[in-house]
Amino acid sequence: TSGHRVQTNDPGSQTRGRGTAVPVRHRASGAVGAWCSGNPDCVASPRLESSQQPRRAREKALVTGGGGFFGFRLGRALARRGTSVILMDLHKPYWEVPEGVIFLQGDIRDYDTLYKACAEVDCVFHAASCGMSGPEQLRKELVESVNIGGTNNVINVCCEQGISRMVYTSTVNVVFAGKPIEDGDEDSAPCIPLDMHIDHYSRTKAVAEHMVIAANGRSLKGGGLLRTCVLRPSGIYGPEERRHLHRVMVNVERKLFSFSFGDPNARMNWVHVENLVTAHVLAAEGLSPERGCVANGQAYFINDGESVNLFEWLIPLFERLGHSPPLIHLPVSLVYSAAVVMEWLHGVLKPVVEVPLIFTRNENRICWQRYPGAGRRHSGPAQGMTPVTPQDEAKAGVCARAKHVRNIAVSQTFRIDKARRELGFSPVKYSLADSVEQYLKARPLRSSTAFLDTRRILIFLLLIPAAGLAFLMLRPGWGKH
Repeated sequence: TSGHRVQTNDPGSQTRGRGTAVPVRHRASGAVGAWCSGNPDCVASPRLESSQQPRRAREKALVTGGGGFFGFRLGRALARRGTSVILMDLHKPYWEVPEGVIFLQGDIRDYDTLYKACAEVDCVFHAASCGMSGPEQLRKELVESVNIGGTNNVINVCCEQGISRMVYTSTVNVVFAGKPIEDGDEDSAPCIPLDMHIDHYSRTKAVAEHMVIAANGRSLKGGGLLRTCVLRPSGIYGPEERRHLHRVMVNVERKLFSFSFGDPNARMNWVHVENLVTAHVLAAEGLSPERGCVANGQAYFINDGESVNLFEWLIPLFERLGHSPPLIHLPVSLVYSAAVVMEWLHGVLKPVVEVPLIFTRNENRICWQRYPGAGRRHSGPAQGMTPVTPQDEAKAGVCARAKHVRNIAVSQTFRIDKARRELGFSPVKYSLADSVEQYLKARPLRSSTAFLDTRRILIFLLLIPAAGLAFLMLRPGWGKH
């Protein structure tokens, strides 16, 4: 494996909660034992050690990205339904491996490892991805080799192993070009052209989504056809989620949400992790002959079924943390300018001091080159890709700031009528306040000094563009033609 962190397409992937149990290694028997025997990267639950069930006594599923926030919960839910589950990820989960589940530490870019893991599997849930946030988002080769090359491997393994169903976890970002989308559906909000994507992660996810849909109907070795579908979730939240919710909470405590910006009426969707798990289970069922293969070759938007204003939705969080909701509204141009300056300072001062990147999830907008490996096995970084240079990183950072600002500043809402109608998806209503409470109980204490320093940095950055404008206005000849 590469040693790089591969993340699931959700904000809490690869995070540890305090007090959670580390999986204990057990001996496995039967089909599990055949795979785990001599494999130091295989972790099985105690139940599998003593299981005497026939090799094909129950359905078997593999979840890529199974060590992350969403993938782990999907695997756990499948096991509770009686499915034999394999969780595959580069990094071990931070929770105890549940009964009926084994964990395989492996890289989806390693074709042979993936092939062995998929032996006798009936359905693959492909949730692994890379580049949504973190330092790796600037590494084009890594992002493309995982999101595109890894997906290509999953498709080919399904065909060679005779796996008839594949559910792919995509993102609403594949249809977002920076302009408002209100009540979009699968027909009115299709995937946008590749050159219109505002970050590299979304672009590679769009390519992978196209590959998955195109693979629907491919012949399987031994007979039968591969059935595929795609789910496009909005931002994910829930207990122990540590990307969206964690980042917002930290910035609230830093008093960085003392202001709002963009369209004050902008709305967006969120999806609770349990609703997303349910959608994946229903999607897999929708690929089965028993359901008439209704989901074959389809894409579905998935969210909680309601749109919210971000700052209004976060009021319970502000209250729980003892802070007031934003009272000041700033123009987008000012916030964007501050974000650009912050990115520049982050790069220049990195050897001396760490300047926090407040306005970004660290996606980038590096120009993407067509992936040359589609249709063949992929066992390493994408070939023929231009290495990331310091200039690329600078450009990527600036565009990332713009991307994050635009994501919040405009409405992005999607209807889930198609998922309701075809999959029977009926999301349960969850409270953000409950997720906040559970998260606060598990997270470590943070330094108040860091909060103060960050707020001072932000105020300084906001003053820079204002000072520049004032300087221009005071120059002789200002306003004269």
